[in-house]
Amino acid sequence: MGKYEEPHYEVLHQEKDVEIRAYDPYVTVATPDGSLSGSGFNRLFSFISGQNQSGQKMAMTIPVINDTKESTMEFVLPLHIKHIDDAPIPTSSQLKLKQYPKEKVAVIYFSGRMTEGLIQKELTRLKKVVETMGYTLKDHYRLARYNSPFSLPFLRRNEILCSIEDKNE
Repeated sequence: MGKYEEPHYEVLHQEKDVEIRAYDPYVTVATPDGSLSGSGFNRLFSFISGQNQSGQKMAMTIPVINDTKESTMEFVLPLHIKHIDDAPIPTSSQLKLKQYPKEKVAVIYFSGRMTEGLIQKELTRLKKVVETMGYTLKDHYRLARYNSPFSLPFLRRNEILCSIEDKNE
């Protein structure tokens, strides 16, 4: 494991830079901010720095998630927090806790500066590969960023995650 905790998953199938993963449940704190850079990061960072009802400080985790359906930016909470009921309660009305269930997702990983053009290019590639694997993508996707915005673009780990349906089930 690296410096930061990240949600646990098992790789079920891999073709080049596309993986089918089974994620264990995890909890995030979310704020309305669908942008890739914005004020949402500061609100989330304040929450893990102790600006919550219990004053609990938490370690930074990865990835930072942008949910395209809900237009949110999210921080994954430390993995010992298994359920929303175990998490500190936000003091800001702009923050909410979110529970991700155990789920299967298709993931494509890539480097670079996450721009709308790059996201659409990688999403198209993901759809093509996933179809050949016998899965269908559900209606929206999440963006996951694992590095500081100050990291060199070619060293960044970015991912697009899509919940999937198995055509054979």
